[in-house]
Amino acid sequence: MDDNAICIYEMKSGIIGTMTASWTYYAAEDNSTVIYGTEGEMRIYDDPAHSIVLRKKGGEPEYFDVEQIPHELYDRHAAAAGRFFGAACI
Repeated sequence: MDDNAICIYEMKSGIIGTMTASWTYYAAEDNSTVIYGTEGEMRIYDDPAHSIVLRKKGGEPEYFDVEQIPHELYDRHAAAAGRFFGAACI
């Protein structure tokens, strides 16, 4: 199982993007996503008060709130994944 990934994406329009993902960071768990663009950035589940924060260059941040995954459902999926990976690693 891979612990780290760094990806470079090139879209049909020529736009290039990168993604970094890791299960081995030594800090607290971070499930946020940050998307940087030429006109600003979008932070998803990075702010404790708002689900999405959109920051445009030179402008005030815009806040959006969307439903989050219920903890019960997340806990159930995490437990199932743990059983699967535990069994697969024997």
